[in-house]
This record gives sequence, structure tokens and C-alpha cells, in this order.
Amino acid sequence: MKKTDAIKAIEAVRTSIVTNPQQTVTIENLIGTQIGGGSGTTVVAPVLGPLRGNFDTVIGVDVSTHLSVSPAMGNTVDAQVGEAAAQLDAIIAELRKPSPDKGALSRLVRGLVDKGVPAAAAAAIGPIVTAALGG
Repeated sequence: MKKTDAIKAIEAVRTSIVTNPQQTVTIENLIGTQIGGGSGTTVVAPVLGPLRGNFDTVIGVDVSTHLSVSPAMGNTVDAQVGEAAAQLDAIIAELRKPSPDKGALSRLVRGLVDKGVPAAAAAAIGPIVTAALGG
């Protein structure tokens, strides 16, 4: 794979994250309440680690999501998207160098998920970078 092709692929991931930021949101705790019908019981389901993605069901129960985003939450999402974009920009910048630093690229790729890049995208970027470097 050419470096230019790898850069285009990584730029596509970056564009996706910036234009569709909900894929970078981390859910730390999940609280559900049944409204109407049934017992109206509140269910509290602490999450043992961060979860990423869109959830239609939780333990076989249909979930309807209604979000009310506070300004603080909006700022958090903006910061997380910014970190993800910056990490991808750093990889792109390194690939554009005549002689990219493989160690730096390795560290940047390993840090993608920590910076808010969705796990599936991060898993694909590693092999793309390796192929671009002729490996």
C-alpha cells in the first residue's frame, strides 16, 4: 500500500469521527427507568468499564434512548472528538514525512482507542500503517 493511500484511509476515519461524533462517546454508567406500563421500577446497571457504540438492547430489554445533553457533556464530547482527530492528524503528519518514524507511529497507533477513536477503526489503522511502511 502506498503512503498516500494510507493517508486517504486515515483521513476518511477522521472525517467520520468529526462528522459523526456519537461514535466516540463513552458511557461510564447506565441508568434505565421504565415509564408507563409495568412496574415503573428503576434499573441501575453500573458498567464495569467504558462502553462504546450504539445500544438497542441491554440484557434483552428494549431501550429507547432520549438524550438531554448538558453544556458540560457537549464540551466533553467536543474534547473527546478533538483528541481523536488530533491523534489521527499526528499519524497522518508522520506518514507524510519522507522517512516516517516507525516507533512514533507505533505509539500513536497504540494510543488511538485511549484518544476516543472507535475500536474497530483503531484496529484497522494499525495494519494500514504497517502496509504503508512496506511491512
